[in-house]
Amino acid sequence: MSSHSSSGADKVRIRDKLVYGAAGPVDIWATWVPLTMAYQVFNMALGLSPALISFSFAVFRLYDAIIDPIMGWISDNTRTRWGRRRPYVVVGAVLTGVTFPLIWLVQPGWSPFAMTVWLIVAGIVFFTFSTIWNMPYQSMLLEMTGDYNERTSVTSFRAVFQNLASVISSWVWAITQLPFFLDQSTGKQDTLSGIRAVAVVMGLLIIVLGVLPGLLLKERHYAKVEGNKKEKLLQSLKLTLRSKPFLLILAFAVLSSFGAITLSFGPYITTFHVCGGDQGRASVITGMAGTIGLAFAIASLPLFNLLSRRIGKTRTLGVCVFLQIVGSAGSYWLYTPDFPSLVIAQKTLIYIANAGLWVMLPSMVADTVDFDELATGERREGSFASIFSWILKVSMTLGLALSGPFLEWSGFHIDLGANQPEEVMTRMRLGFAIAPTLLLVVAGAVLFFYKLGPARMAEIRAELERRRGAF
Repeated sequence: MSSHSSSGADKVRIRDKLVYGAAGPVDIWATWVPLTMAYQVFNMALGLSPALISFSFAVFRLYDAIIDPIMGWISDNTRTRWGRRRPYVVVGAVLTGVTFPLIWLVQPGWSPFAMTVWLIVAGIVFFTFSTIWNMPYQSMLLEMTGDYNERTSVTSFRAVFQNLASVISSWVWAITQLPFFLDQSTGKQDTLSGIRAVAVVMGLLIIVLGVLPGLLLKERHYAKVEGNKKEKLLQSLKLTLRSKPFLLILAFAVLSSFGAITLSFGPYITTFHVCGGDQGRASVITGMAGTIGLAFAIASLPLFNLLSRRIGKTRTLGVCVFLQIVGSAGSYWLYTPDFPSLVIAQKTLIYIANAGLWVMLPSMVADTVDFDELATGERREGSFASIFSWILKVSMTLGLALSGPFLEWSGFHIDLGANQPEEVMTRMRLGFAIAPTLLLVVAGAVLFFYKLGPARMAEIRAELERRRGAF
């Protein structure tokens, strides 16, 4: 479908793709480690109610979602000798790494109220600094190249690093269960000490990797926009939200990410249904699933790149949705104590689908920036990146806010361990399978209305270069 090849000016150097991609783990760790470890630490280890955990995450992620557009607007309108994005990337990486362990400094003897307050306050502090780094970083992606296919190549490089980071993330729980973190006075596993140690190491890696784009990359568009008039925040957001193709991407993102409503169910089903309450065994299965699944995900990236060049990004994204639907619906039968290894098979399919999805979506957002420039004459990568992030966080936050009450609604009680009534586990397994599947079906339908394919993007590119020249 697309025979267009990137010109020399559009080609991003391998070195620059590696530098940009190497910072990708910061986004993965900052977003997913607190999210995926919250229930294991605060509920399983500290006994905090799932409803309070989900409420806490909902509060500070909604706050995080609110400040994203502000930070995107700030970076769009910043003018310094180093560029619009780079200073924030460097400073934000340092602050993010320093505050990464903050959430886990909660004390075991605190009351549920004190733990909840700490979780909210620490989350707000951490995600403020994470946003200072993340929005300019995401914006740099949208302006690295103007070529339809080269954009997908850049996101693929980043996806390799992010999937490697996800492999590490999948073993965090298992690391906290090592004998090294055994409480000698009680003989029980000290999960809290384990996550603190992991967070310190990850915080240092966040600093080292996160500063790279700010120190080593140039901003492609800065020379063109340096003298442009600064836009007001509300005007910038209003114009961004007028883009129909972008609104369709946002609708797709909401539907596909709202499946977080059942995200908290996975560790519980693995631990108490598949592994009979053995947290150590469940953590190893989770780690193996992450390692094997993400290895296949990384191996699939060239295939998704090839598909994108042959059939376009939209149809490739449709393939990813189909794989997600199969994996989500199949979880009801694949999470079984008779064959625990089938959990790995299910997660592998989801990881492969997600790898393709998160290569296509950012590349498609970059296309909508060109579409917007054609309509408005301005480039506002920060606004597009921040609203995209904002929508993802709002939908995920709403899902998380409901996941805790859903977990309690199912009748699950942590004190019963693996001795939950059979109907409780059945409700959890059905919710884990059905909710994301239905939402993904609707998300797939949204793609039929998205029309920025290779031919249309070539027309837009030609018209833009006729107006203002090539970057």
